[in-house]
Amino acid sequence: MNPPQQHTLTLIKRLIRNPTTYSFFFQKTEMEYTAGQFIRITYPHEGVDERGINRFFSLCSAPQEDTYMITTRILQSSYKFALATLKEGSILNAFGPLGKFVMVNEGHHVFLSGGIGITPFRSMVLDATFAKKQTPITLIASYSHEEEMLFHEEFLHMEKENPNFQYIPTITGIHSTWKGKTGRVGKEDLKRIIPDYSSSLFYISGSMSMVQGMREEVTALSIPESQIKTEIFIGY
Repeated sequence: MNPPQQHTLTLIKRLIRNPTTYSFFFQKTEMEYTAGQFIRITYPHEGVDERGINRFFSLCSAPQEDTYMITTRILQSSYKFALATLKEGSILNAFGPLGKFVMVNEGHHVFLSGGIGITPFRSMVLDATFAKKQTPITLIASYSHEEEMLFHEEFLHMEKENPNFQYIPTITGIHSTWKGKTGRVGKEDLKRIIPDYSSSLFYISGSMSMVQGMREEVTALSIPESQIKTEIFIGY
């Protein structure tokens, strides 16, 4: 993986995914990264609260795409509210790439995400699809409500394009029109969905409570720590 460095990013556009979640697209620079890595963006702004001017964002774009993309929830902090008002052409300072939450080349990869924790998995799955990797991947994406789902149509498309990719979204809260899987994912679900679970590699991404809960379900299957990777999303 490439060593982290300082970079200047220029905003091309922003996209409102839902009322609380935005995507930001930046011009590509010389920064090269591995799918699943993240960057730190520094953004001085007016009325800075105690959370400061730095945040970490997964690069949810694949390395093969022609822009960098981050996707984040706009909640709870002066930083995120300021980010939501960025204009096209705005310039931000970034440091990266960072992180080791990346795919290895062995075994069935099982991606378990909660909410915004889906972001690194978009990069990983799209990278594998572009590169025509033969690695089996199963993505189980959990959301509280259907309206919070991210990249749903993209994953459905990738599932058609990539014969080694399986996509299983689930809604854990109240739902009215959703016809797919519902409820929280437990060890019995994993045993049913992943027949070769004992030799699979598990990647868990989301809030601290989600990651801790899913780690317990995975370890209950006697999966060793060497087969588990986690990425915790803390604060906004």
